[in-house]
Amino acid sequence: ARYLQAFGLTRHLYLGGEFDWASITSGPRLVGDVTARGTTTTMGGSTGGFVAEGRMLIGMHATFGSITLAADVGPGLRIASYTTNELPDDLRPPAQAWVLIDGHVRANAWLTPHVTLGVQVGRDLLRGDNVDVGMTFGIHFVPFDGTL
Repeated sequence: ARYLQAFGLTRHLYLGGEFDWASITSGPRLVGDVTARGTTTTMGGSTGGFVAEGRMLIGMHATFGSITLAADVGPGLRIASYTTNELPDDLRPPAQAWVLIDGHVRANAWLTPHVTLGVQVGRDLLRGDNVDVGMTFGIHFVPFDGTL
């Protein structure tokens, strides 16, 4: 789930914030060495969990008929927390956190003066292999974001 809140500075320039939350269905495989009664065993366990991300952004958008094109960039923080049921209780799965600079481009089609449906592609500019793609559904308080 992605929540984006943006405020227009000018007709085409905006500032905002974004918060993402998603489940991890197949995380990294964890391996733990377990010692019991003089025997050492290596156990592996698959992981799940969640990832959360918050970022600030600055962007530009322009409307062409019923289509709005936008691009934004901004710094943020991503946190991934892993869980597993396959390892003993005394082995805790890790959590990770990292700084990112995310850039997004999006295209939205206006369905009504207050509702858009669109597509979005984003990339962490610090780590090129971190890419996200998604569909968006937008609710806008100002008709057509004041661009028409």
